[in-house]
Amino acid sequence: MEVIKTDSGMPIFSWCPDIEEEALNLMKNLMSLPFVKYGALMPDSHHGTAAPIGSVIACDNVVIPWAVGSDCSCGMGVIKTSLKKSQIEDEGLRKKLHHSFSRSIPVGFAHNSEKRINELQNRYVSEIDKVIEESNIAEYELHNPVGNYRKEFAAQLGTLGGG
Repeated sequence: MEVIKTDSGMPIFSWCPDIEEEALNLMKNLMSLPFVKYGALMPDSHHGTAAPIGSVIACDNVVIPWAVGSDCSCGMGVIKTSLKKSQIEDEGLRKKLHHSFSRSIPVGFAHNSEKRINELQNRYVSEIDKVIEESNIAEYELHNPVGNYRKEFAAQLGTLGGG
């Protein structure tokens, strides 16, 4: 974890080792609001509309609906472990855990090879078709920035996705 100092004097606690400049600027702006008490950037933080996706903002008697974002909890989870707080205060252990998680949890669009994508499309064809049918995605075909939905779904199966 890194503590990022801001002009407002409110620190940003960051678990994101390579935060985008735009996302950091959004967070710094939020930290300057008088009712914001704490702010943190999670490992998957990235630029959002009004707040960084993957940010946590604690406010005093205020709720900021747009700070929740459209990517709420993307790639995040809570898992109970046997580790004690004193154990994870050890920086060496934290680095080992972070490395292990990063190595074990696939992220992004390029995780699956073309061969693997084709295998996944064939194996999960009925499930993918069901998602496409139930989402009414065909209604938006004229505005489709994705291209081949089936292929894009298969490309991200077994990963945290890529956006």
